[in-house]
Amino acid sequence: MRNTPRYLLTDVDEIKRLIRQHPWATFVSSTTNGLVASHYPVLLDESRDELTLVSHFGRPDDLLHELALLARLTDHFEQNYPRGRSLLEDEAGTRRAAKGAVGLRVPITRFDARAKLSQNKSPEVRERIAEEFATRNPDLAEQMRRATGDGEPYSD
Repeated sequence: MRNTPRYLLTDVDEIKRLIRQHPWATFVSSTTNGLVASHYPVLLDESRDELTLVSHFGRPDDLLHELALLARLTDHFEQNYPRGRSLLEDEAGTRRAAKGAVGLRVPITRFDARAKLSQNKSPEVRERIAEEFATRNPDLAEQMRRATGDGEPYSD
């Protein structure tokens, strides 16, 4: 990642908030054909003290089952849809789907997170940008205001 110290995020609680708000991760695997980047839904494992992500992958091995994690991920991502489904509604279908999935738990031992949210602009420009986003994307406007505060812009 590019060395941009002014945009560093070091607060674990802020990282957790971002993960909860944007629960997707890109996993990069090295294969015989080169690197492969895959996007997966993730959740925080709130039962652990350290920052830990959980997700699931498709897998060729039919022997392992991760029904509880698969159900948790499905419930989380389906809950906001009017016709959202729960795996508890169809146990047989859930078992079929789970045969192709394996759960994954990733303890995060180190992270390098950045948020470039106009911190390098003047307070007037930052506020104008945040105001523009306030109607189209209020979450982004709030994030910008939280990241920049009322202080002067950073300098290069």
